[in-house]
Parts: sequence; structure tokens; C-alpha cells
Amino acid sequence: MVDFSHATLEQLLGAIDKNFYYYVTNPMEFENFIACIFVKACLSMDVYVNRNQVNVAYLPKTNYGVYDQKKKTMTFNRKMIEMYDLCKMYRITYLPFRLAQTALHEARHYAQFNKSPCVDELLIRFTKICRIYENLINKYDIDYNTNPIEVDARNYAFSVLSKCPNLQKFIVNSRYSKIEKKISVGCSSIYSLYMKIRSAMFWYSGEKPEYALKALEDLGKSSIKFLQENNLNPEKFGNTILQYKIRLEDIKGLRYSQKEQELLKQVFEEFDKAYLDMIFNDENVTEEELLKCRDRIFSLNAKPERLQEVYYHIRLRTEQASETRALYKHYAPEHVKLLESDIPPQTKEENNFWGIYNVKYQ
Repeated sequence: MVDFSHATLEQLLGAIDKNFYYYVTNPMEFENFIACIFVKACLSMDVYVNRNQVNVAYLPKTNYGVYDQKKKTMTFNRKMIEMYDLCKMYRITYLPFRLAQTALHEARHYAQFNKSPCVDELLIRFTKICRIYENLINKYDIDYNTNPIEVDARNYAFSVLSKCPNLQKFIVNSRYSKIEKKISVGCSSIYSLYMKIRSAMFWYSGEKPEYALKALEDLGKSSIKFLQENNLNPEKFGNTILQYKIRLEDIKGLRYSQKEQELLKQVFEEFDKAYLDMIFNDENVTEEELLKCRDRIFSLNAKPERLQEVYYHIRLRTEQASETRALYKHYAPEHVKLLESDIPPQTKEENNFWGIYNVKYQ
């Protein structure tokens, strides 16, 4: 079996070309080849990983690989490895590209959770909070697609692969751009999460480990610094969070009709969509806009407490979305450029791969 362990990351990625199946001649070699990309990518970010930490197992069809930060292991989907013979027959190099992309993405996660000097302070501290306070974090706090950890990993894989002339066609194309544009929206506010956990810890009567409190304090400092550097006001943000919490308390046990509920839901969704669309298109939601929103809401025939709650919920969402957009632009500068560029359509080879894959694992 060919030993790829002495090749550099650049050499491994450079081997994914029209001659790929001459270099990598069977599924076992292919498995080792992809594992080496993961290992070399980690090493390039100054974090060490052993080849024995990389394995292959059956995963769901749409999951090409996953890094387990608790076990510190990388697992590639065996279904993708089983595509080797068919792709070799048709000379489809999109298969090794797709797994290389997965390897790079998950290697970035390894770097994030293992304090790589290539990962910035805010992200390192955020991953630490994700470990310590995982039971306090849910999908409503951090949207998966705009989770800074995921955005950073996608951008890392893209930035590495887009520098490979033989692989640009697979990543600098309309399909990739369309997917990235679709998932680049959604609220993932580190500051809101910090404030939520800080409040939970304040009221928590059990033991509060010093390391956990220190990690939370560190995240708060980095989060506030990030907001300030991006012209976002943490005091205003924090006050909006407080005002919304007060309004939530005010409506506890309050009775309201189905008609009133539907009316308030409709107006919330209307403004929420309009303002988030503005923010994710880099337009500011001004105080004047928010005052117009307030006037519209308070013209409705509903209980004042409910109107206040809806209004402050909209204000909070604009603060959270503004931070999310700033985080996305900070951690995905390559993607921002991509979404603003004219790019070619996806390749026929890529279409052929997905056609075969979907038939094989329908």
C-alpha cells in the first residue's frame, strides 16, 4: 500500500487531478489518503493528531465525516469510501475532492477545540464554553449554519481548496455559492449566549467551579471587545436583552385570544423578516426604522404587555442578527468575496457524482 504520510498537505491536494486513480489505486489506499489529509491539515495549524485517531464508519447519507471533540476522533463515512470503485470507473475526481473538503473542515474543528494558534481568541473561548456549558446551549441560541465554529471551518476549507488550481472548479461555482448564500443567514449571537449563561449561573445554587466561571468571564471580555470593534454597542445590546426578559415576565399567565396571538405573530414575522433581510444584505436598521415598527405594533388591538414583548423581541433580533453578520464577515471573508463575484456553473462531473451517490444510497 502506498504510504502518503510523508507527503505535504499541498502535495496531497495536488494529487486530486485527472491522474488521481493512478496514484490511489484501491479503496484502502483511498481511505489512507483522506486520513492523511486530515492529519496534515491539523499539523499545518500547529496541532498534533495521530493517524489512529482517524477511522471510517457508516454514517447517515448526508454526513460525509464528523469530528468528535470529546473523544478527539475523526470519522469518515464508509458510504463515501465505497463510492471509490464506481468513481474510478468513470474517472470522477469529485469524490476525493468532497472528502478532502470534509477532512479540512473537520481538521479546523480539531484546531478550534485544541487551542491552535491559528484560531483567534474569541473562537477558542467560545469552544471552551460549548464544552463546559453544553447543557445550557440549544439550537435557539446558536443557529447551526451561522455558528461561528461552523462558519470558520467552512471558510478554512474553502480558502485552502480555492488555492488549488485543479480543484477550483469544484468549489468556485454557482452550486457552492448558492448553498453558502442560503445558509449564511440565521441568528448566532455569542453575546446573547454569554448573557444567558451568566444569568443562569447567577441564579444557580449549586457548586460553581472556578474554571467554569473564569471561562465565562473570559468569553464576556472577548465578546464585548468584538462588538466594540465592529461598531456594535454592548451596553445597548445588554439593555435590550434585559428589557425583553422583563417583558417576558410581564406576560406570564396573561390570557389572550387566538385572534390576538395570530395578529401578533404575523406582525412579528413581518418585521423580523424585513429587518433580518436588511442586516444580511449589509443595510442598517436605524432607530428611525425601529420607531416606525413601534408605532405600527402599538396601533394593533392587543394587550399593551403583549405589544411591548413583541416590540422588544424584534429589537433583540436585530441586535443578534447584526452581531451574527459581523461574525460571519469576520470568520468568512473568502465567502463574502465569493458571494459578491460572478462565478461559473457547477461541473458535469459533480452532477454525475451526486446522481450515482443518490441512486446507490437512496
